[in-house]
Amino acid sequence: MTQPPAPGAPRRPARFRVLPFLLGLGAAALTSVAPNLGHGRDAFALLAGLFVGALLAVQLQALVGLALGRLGGTAPALLMIGAGRLLGVRRLRGVTLLVRPIPLVPLLVGEAVVAVDRLRPRLFLNGLLRVAVPAGLGVALMWTDTPLRYLGTGLLLVPLLLLTAPRTPGTIGWMLLRAPFADAGLLPQLALGERELTAQRALMGARVAEARAALDGVPADTLSRVRLHAAVDVVSGRYAEAVEALLGAPGARGLAPRVPGEELLLARAGLLAAEAGVMPREDALAAAAIGVALAGERTPRLLAATDILATQALLNGRAADAALLARGALRRMSDQLTRAYCLCTLAAAQSVTGDQPAARANLAQARALAPELARIATVERLIDELPLMRDRV
Repeated sequence: MTQPPAPGAPRRPARFRVLPFLLGLGAAALTSVAPNLGHGRDAFALLAGLFVGALLAVQLQALVGLALGRLGGTAPALLMIGAGRLLGVRRLRGVTLLVRPIPLVPLLVGEAVVAVDRLRPRLFLNGLLRVAVPAGLGVALMWTDTPLRYLGTGLLLVPLLLLTAPRTPGTIGWMLLRAPFADAGLLPQLALGERELTAQRALMGARVAEARAALDGVPADTLSRVRLHAAVDVVSGRYAEAVEALLGAPGARGLAPRVPGEELLLARAGLLAAEAGVMPREDALAAAAIGVALAGERTPRLLAATDILATQALLNGRAADAALLARGALRRMSDQLTRAYCLCTLAAAQSVTGDQPAARANLAQARALAPELARIATVERLIDELPLMRDRV
């Protein structure tokens, strides 16, 4: 198998690394000279306006993306309304909609880059408008003489923060600062066609059979297709096949950066292969270590919010730590499939620590979210067999 570059390998210098910093200085300068902001004597109003303006900016950029649709080279893969405990799951034209009771964040959108003509300028337009609309509104409000002026700082700050992650394909920073200069062969490798988009949406909603059917007959000949096929393999328990594909195909094509989330998928495939015993343990854990290291370098916050570190702790004999990490991940993750993985890890950890009733309850929740998830059977065997093993000892 062709190995991906070592996590400690030297990186190419990042373009425009200083640009978000300079834009932040510009935003601070605009805020300081805005004539109608009282600053020191309006400290409470400024803080409240910053918070509300930031929430409004998040909503505006999401709505701009939805309004642009494929004109901007993206399409929704997951929709989330509100915050707090999950109230229900709906489906809108194939897209999973998660409904929660607290309207603090009215709408969040998980998106995918889609295969359309002239993708490069479309993505640039997408990113530009998502930054310009809230930032422009923020500057305009800061120069008014109404209470709405206090929203300006938040409306201006959030779009600038969105530029600080240009290395991750699909982010607003990447659309503006990387996609216009990306290798001509990379964008088609990252973009999803109709069937791949259907599979992505189905996986986000834990509809595994639908994802498998969408990919049936679709060759794994692009980076995104490799990832989607591997994701279906992991859900279906074909962990060794997923590890082979993820370690072999992207390196063989020599394209970088890799598909977002692929390193997380490699880590999960390796860990679950070791857990299920379908690969030599050393090989499976070595593959998982590559994925964890790459994810820790590229997307550390996302890594911490998934089940992967919890599963790693579980396989290393730290069941109590695994349960703690899995609970933390459950509070942060939204998509149905990842939550089911988290619940499986939590159930396995609780079984190891002797809390069989809680383990069975959490495994039942995982089954309700993703009944086709192969890992459920593995954890169920663990829950059933551990008490018997303890009795024999």
